[in-house]
Amino acid sequence: MPILREAVEHRANAEDGHAISGTEVVLRLRTRRGDCSGVTLVYIDKYRYIFDFHGHFSDRFHELPMERFASDERFDFYQARLVHDMLAINYYFWLECEGEVLCFGNHGFFDRAQLGPGQLFTMPLLQEDDLYAVPAWVHEAVVYQIFVDSFYRGDGYKAQAGHAGWYLRDRHRGHRGGTLQGIVDKLDYLHDLGVNTLYLTPIFESPSNHKYNIGDFYKIDPRFGSRQTLLTLVKEIHRRGMRILLDVVLHASGIEFFAFQDLLAHGPDSAYVDWYQVEGFPLRLENPPNYRSWGYVYNLPKFNLANPEVREYLLDVLVYWIREVGIDGWRLDTADEVSHTFWREARRRVKAANPEVLLVGEVWYDARPWLGGDQLDTVMNYSFHGAVTDFFARDRLTPVEFSRCLAWTRGRYRRPAWQILWNLIGSHDTARFLAEAGGDVARMELAVLFQFTYPGVPYVYYGDEVGMDLNSLAYRGGMYWDPARQDHDLLAFYRQVIRLRRATPALQRGDFYEILVDDERGLYAFRRRLGEDEVRVYLNNGGRPQEVPAGDGARDLLNGRPLPPGMVTLAPRSGLVMQVAAEAGP
Repeated sequence: MPILREAVEHRANAEDGHAISGTEVVLRLRTRRGDCSGVTLVYIDKYRYIFDFHGHFSDRFHELPMERFASDERFDFYQARLVHDMLAINYYFWLECEGEVLCFGNHGFFDRAQLGPGQLFTMPLLQEDDLYAVPAWVHEAVVYQIFVDSFYRGDGYKAQAGHAGWYLRDRHRGHRGGTLQGIVDKLDYLHDLGVNTLYLTPIFESPSNHKYNIGDFYKIDPRFGSRQTLLTLVKEIHRRGMRILLDVVLHASGIEFFAFQDLLAHGPDSAYVDWYQVEGFPLRLENPPNYRSWGYVYNLPKFNLANPEVREYLLDVLVYWIREVGIDGWRLDTADEVSHTFWREARRRVKAANPEVLLVGEVWYDARPWLGGDQLDTVMNYSFHGAVTDFFARDRLTPVEFSRCLAWTRGRYRRPAWQILWNLIGSHDTARFLAEAGGDVARMELAVLFQFTYPGVPYVYYGDEVGMDLNSLAYRGGMYWDPARQDHDLLAFYRQVIRLRRATPALQRGDFYEILVDDERGLYAFRRRLGEDEVRVYLNNGGRPQEVPAGDGARDLLNGRPLPPGMVTLAPRSGLVMQVAAEAGP
């Protein structure tokens, strides 16, 4: 079958051509799945090539074989990493297809005899401030999300009106009474668990238990504590070598917010009439309202972010809590409902305040428009959540289909971006993974093992580690602190895989290569490689025992024991993480 030329794509100076340092670039090419037997990058120093026509230089083209590093349902993705000292690179691609070699360049396919500067892609030497730079610590992060109202009440707790039962399963009713002091009281538990990065759902003044409808962006909700409590929490987190991110909504406020209250009081004569997107007066506080709001919900009126006063207010909020309290980052709710120009300015302001601060967006779909290195650092990886849930919990994907789902992201996102995506299997907006798995702990442990060995930042939703909660609607329920409710074996497993992740640099930063995708046996396997260190991960997601190979000198990293040479048997719904001697080549 001839190559489908329309499927061949390379976006230079974007996702398919980007620098990962001042001297190293990643170049990619997309082709139809199965069309090519090989692809080669052909490159030359741009200025030596141009000026060679005038006799100033004599240089030659260089060839670098490209690796097919991902394949989804429709496409193969080829990649080369090129270390160079050129001022700029000119390049094109050779595609080997059915015994012929095709040349693909800046204007499409061309005859090699017609090769000239106009046929070549160009990548200039990028300046340092154009690189996709993220805080180095994020590669070592293990995130733990806390829904503050439901985590722990803490010392000094006093019952308040409206507090619901701690184990009430209705996520919408009442307050459970969790506090910031409660988190302080449980920091030793979290430190012993092994997590090193805490992400808290919003803590600012709001009438709800979730607090995404913020009434005052500069005030800690009294139900949770005070500014001093937050200062104490941040201090104690940092004392333990951990970090903390807060959550904030920047596209909307609660109706209690001062500007909206003024609008309610003074209508079109309000000084804040341009802070919101009003469609008529008087304001109608019902669903749907007569003003723009999130999801047509009346108590989340959307800001007019085109108003410079609004933008300045919200930008100051981001910097204020970094400067005054010392938080380590922001999780930015529904980041896709805020303009790209706002995020560019937000990044500039935040990184000026502290370049080590992390900006994490909530985007549930293709997040490439926000991950060019000039806006967010990373996003919550909900495509990962969907693939892992469908494969391990629901048996809706075969290993081949699972592989293709994962490849979609790896093949399209910039390398620095997909390496630090927040890989979650549950959050405050999804059913608990254990509920999705029908209470099958073996399925959950296998998913968690994959989560902690796959590229990206592993992310634990509070309570998952102790087996919360089989009711699919109870995903914001009170944390299981009663030992009688906890799954202690699952908790021990979490501690084990977290230790493994944090002790193994290849799992934090290593390259990724699939080595086995077997639908018939239900096997999926890959390796992570960093320098001479190599880790191989075998996952048996099937219902029968399967044998997998262990190389000479291999060691089981989960229990620290050497493995016998030859074949090792994996029980159904189980995995093996082994350290082996790295082989030559990719």
